[in-house]
Amino acid sequence: MGNMSWVMWVFPALVITLNAQMIYSAELFLAILKVHKP
Repeated sequence: MGNMSWVMWVFPALVITLNAQMIYSAELFLAILKVHKP
């Protein structure tokens, strides 16, 4: 039971971090597309 408690904290933090990175990458990609448009 004690071993599962850290999973409950680490897993959501990991998911949030991955989502934030995906959003950041998408923003960066859109910014690059806007710059390259004539």
